[in-house]
Amino acid sequence: MLVQNKYMAESFAAAPSEVYRLTTGEVSRSPLADITKRLRLLTGGGVQLTLEGTLANFAAAWKTLPAGTDIKVDAIRYGRERTEIEGQASKTDHIQLLRDALAKNGFTVKLGDVQQIPGGGMRFTLNLAEGGR
Repeated sequence: MLVQNKYMAESFAAAPSEVYRLTTGEVSRSPLADITKRLRLLTGGGVQLTLEGTLANFAAAWKTLPAGTDIKVDAIRYGRERTEIEGQASKTDHIQLLRDALAKNGFTVKLGDVQQIPGGGMRFTLNLAEGGR
């Protein structure tokens, strides 16, 4: 039993390096760090928003907002996996209208910060990811 446990401990210690070697065909002293770097470099297969698609879906959502919706977009921070919209609205109902419109136009929308602005209105942040409909 002692010999078997000793063998299993050595086998478990060598497993990450062996799996890395089998999957990549390379030898690594730090397989977990190396595979993490490789995964970050991958561009396909994950949730990714193109700039053109993000802007097109945002414009389509914007066009569906009812007349009189008082929203001002201050910044759009684009990222392939997540995009952030920062803006101002006169009412929280208008933020919800924008959120719903974005959700119907290809985004998964999470409401971030909402702050009251001195003198009236709201400052808001929406986080967009691919999904929705």
